[in-house]
Amino acid sequence: MVVGGDWDMSRKPFGSQIKLDSIRDHFERGVPWQQTNLFDWMLKQIDEKGRIDGATSREDLIRRYDQLDRIYDEATRTGTLRPHGSVNPSRREQGGILVHIARDGTPLRDGGGMHRFAIAYILDLEKIPAQLGVIHADAVTAGLMQVLRTPPAKRGDNG
Repeated sequence: MVVGGDWDMSRKPFGSQIKLDSIRDHFERGVPWQQTNLFDWMLKQIDEKGRIDGATSREDLIRRYDQLDRIYDEATRTGTLRPHGSVNPSRREQGGILVHIARDGTPLRDGGGMHRFAIAYILDLEKIPAQLGVIHADAVTAGLMQVLRTPPAKRGDNG
């Protein structure tokens, strides 16, 4: 969807938050998933709401995080993150890493795909599959979408 306005002006740096902190604790420090703040928080969400991220029980969460371990191991081995749809064919990239494009062409991560994004971030992957969300109208008018579609090596820049 192409939308104008000031929605892209409210930005927070990518930093400390429960998902990223817990994912880093697990993958970088070896903390078992069940001992992370995120696992506890998700269990509380299941108790309060009955379901979160498709999980309805502790066992579902354990299976979910076992799958994330496999995704991380594969990304570590291959240097790539497969599209979400190849991991969960029923959802295609829905539920994958959600990215919006700001007026200046800056990609803004928001919403879904935080676990996969954090894995890519931790491993410093050069490219990631993403679900395109909102594009600022000014980015379209300025022709920035063509620039963003051009691989960095052909643009002559690092981003």
